[in-house]
Amino acid sequence: MQKADVIVAHFGTNGLRVARVIKRGRISAPLVTIFHGNDVGGPMHDKTLARYRTVFEKGVLQLPVNAFFRDALIDVGASPAKVVVHHMGVRPGEIEYRWRSWEQDALSFISVCRLTEKKGIEYALRALAALPRRDWTYSVIGGGELLEELKRLAADLGIADRVTFLGPRPHAEVKQRLRDAHVFVLPSVGARDGDVEGIPVALMEAMAAGLTVVSTYHSGIPELIEDQKTGFLAPERDVAALAGKLTWIAENPKLCEPIAHAARKKIEADFNAEVLNERFAQIASQLGEMRSPI
Repeated sequence: MQKADVIVAHFGTNGLRVARVIKRGRISAPLVTIFHGNDVGGPMHDKTLARYRTVFEKGVLQLPVNAFFRDALIDVGASPAKVVVHHMGVRPGEIEYRWRSWEQDALSFISVCRLTEKKGIEYALRALAALPRRDWTYSVIGGGELLEELKRLAADLGIADRVTFLGPRPHAEVKQRLRDAHVFVLPSVGARDGDVEGIPVALMEAMAAGLTVVSTYHSGIPELIEDQKTGFLAPERDVAALAGKLTWIAENPKLCEPIAHAARKKIEADFNAEVLNERFAQIASQLGEMRSPI
């Protein structure tokens, strides 16, 4: 690292390791730390977020992936001038937009995620069980420690015949199943250990592909989804509110089409990975010019 022009540390924990080395005078390259998720959420939960003060002092720039994290870092001492939101993104040019109405079809819900607490799949199942409309299916792609527990919950709710847990699937198959689905559901929540989302890339991919997306007022997700404008949001762990959103969607396919179109435009405008990567490259290039010898 001594010969590096710029050091980019993904996750605050790695930034802290580098910052401590810089403090000892062993490295002089500018340090940029990207804060992604649990590296902020966990310490917020434990009230230890101030552990990153050495990163704030020795790093030249902090790049949280959402404004929620930015505010949290500033609250514990980061200089506002050195904390800039840098969103993750997708490549919309590689994702075909395809709107599919469910006016004449059974409604197809889908989730693609790790089956962990923060993804909130428990609440998706409970909300779907509450739908008055019964002609729907739900596909869950992904593995994780909650798989068997969620299967049991689906059975207990009486919806196991309409819910398919597919486990991890190849990316090509995931893309095809997204094309065949209507509504993407990801009701994220803050986990008991403090784990939180940044802004889920899976939501971005679904929005780019033309699905109607449903999520929660959690972490940075409202920066991506505006309720009833580019998708739908419910409060965390609020099964009744989530069921209400799903019911409205089921009953109003025509009104969901312009929302899906606006969601695609949102991705193209604000979450285009090519634009974001170019912006980051410019930042890194400028910082590289700051490097001074030890």
